[in-house]
Amino acid sequence: MDELIELVKYISGAAAVYFGLLTTGSLLEIRSERIHSEEQLEKIVKEEAEILDLNPDRIIPTLYEADDNKIKGSRSRMIGFNLEKEEWTDFEAVDNSIIVPMGILDIKKFKNGARRGHVRHELYHLKTHFPVGKGLKKLEWFYKEPAAILYAITGISTI
Repeated sequence: MDELIELVKYISGAAAVYFGLLTTGSLLEIRSERIHSEEQLEKIVKEEAEILDLNPDRIIPTLYEADDNKIKGSRSRMIGFNLEKEEWTDFEAVDNSIIVPMGILDIKKFKNGARRGHVRHELYHLKTHFPVGKGLKKLEWFYKEPAAILYAITGISTI
């Protein structure tokens, strides 16, 4: 019984440290440069994509207002574009010749604008974390989110 209590204490302490660091990192991320317009967002996406060696022409950024309830916060996703049919398709179908991968960034703009840190965070996900795992692979979130936050605030990549 004592071992079980010690294990629970260890897991609770580790979880507290983990989520505390995530929260601190997220707070530091929001202290980055503000983004107020689509034009500014496109410029920042181009700059940051080139740093990560991503093709900025294959990234479609959109700036959402805070009262737009389509998304809860900034996010990234991958989708394929079929060059022959000129239509969007599932990312899983991407083969880089007929169907090219495209990164979609949804950046949420609050009262004082969106942030460069959010763009860096989402671009890092596009660069390193697709395709997204299923089932037990969802546990990868425990590595992917801290890695993206670390990149957003420091520019240090864990890949």
